[in-house]
Amino acid sequence: MSRLDFNDALPTEILAHWKVTRESVSLESVPSGLSGARVYRCRKSKDQSFALKRWPIATSSERVHFVHRVVSLARLRGCQLIPQLHITDRGSTVFTCQRECWELSDWVSGMPLQRTASDDHISAGVAAIASFHQATFALRADSAPTVSAAIIARMKRLVELDHELPQAFVQPLPPELAPRLAEVVQLAREILRQHWTTRRLRIQRDLNRWADQTVANQDVLRDVHREHILFVPSELGSQIPSAIIDFDAVRADSPAVDLARWVGSFSSIPARSDDLLTAAAAEYRRHWRLNDMQCDLARTLIDTSCWINLANWVTWTVLRTRTFDDAELAAGNRMSELVDQVTESLTR
Repeated sequence: MSRLDFNDALPTEILAHWKVTRESVSLESVPSGLSGARVYRCRKSKDQSFALKRWPIATSSERVHFVHRVVSLARLRGCQLIPQLHITDRGSTVFTCQRECWELSDWVSGMPLQRTASDDHISAGVAAIASFHQATFALRADSAPTVSAAIIARMKRLVELDHELPQAFVQPLPPELAPRLAEVVQLAREILRQHWTTRRLRIQRDLNRWADQTVANQDVLRDVHREHILFVPSELGSQIPSAIIDFDAVRADSPAVDLARWVGSFSSIPARSDDLLTAAAAEYRRHWRLNDMQCDLARTLIDTSCWINLANWVTWTVLRTRTFDDAELAAGNRMSELVDQVTESLTR
């Protein structure tokens, strides 16, 4: 983390709208993942800190207001793992400056689980997700079942990848890629070059089963990767969830999407995905409702996502020359996880 000069880091009026002054806080930049957001820790005292977030540049204020409504109601309805948002002097949780959206929330402590986390700790994360779903269910309780938006998006993405991947296979790697990231991109590209055609057919077949299947939907997290639930040690020495963070992807879809994203982000998935998903579904049902169809949908999403996600990363880095600023290491680690998963899946 790096300490920032207040005037250089932010437009001077940002924190003032939450009645936080330059003299009352120290400001540090903190890693903010791969979304393009910026996060700063504002330390007001030894026991009080806030998280100041600038949403990704292209995010509209309407989108941020929608997400804030969902997560605020989730917290109000009992999901205390949601950090408390603070209201500006304008009576809003969002402040817009130069077309950038900012929010201030309580700072939350904790660390994400490792890829090799125990089943018990993964299940604890499932319970956290179920608590969010239980709290947001009432927001769309009268909504009619629909085809999962995640299925529709994946089917559309397959068509796009038919055009993009052949270009990504032959185009030189961008020279600005960090060496570690370039190495992983090249490895991923070779795996896809060899296996994408046959895997694509299998993915298409699996997705087609859901093309006309409707499932109940509600507001879900949609990108609850293992890094998005923080844990702290319990008095008994285990790890317990302390917070859910990063709500950029919140939208309506099946709860199965969150179950698949969470379970699918651990390295043990390819080797024993069915067992781990079965255990996760059983834990989820201890806290909230989940039918067999949703479990089956989650399994399809896990099986198809690692290949599509790896293809996405290759096209982002090779064709769109996406940059990650200070997140090159995180990008390389994420791609390495996907490479491990697709390599393992080739043995099944």
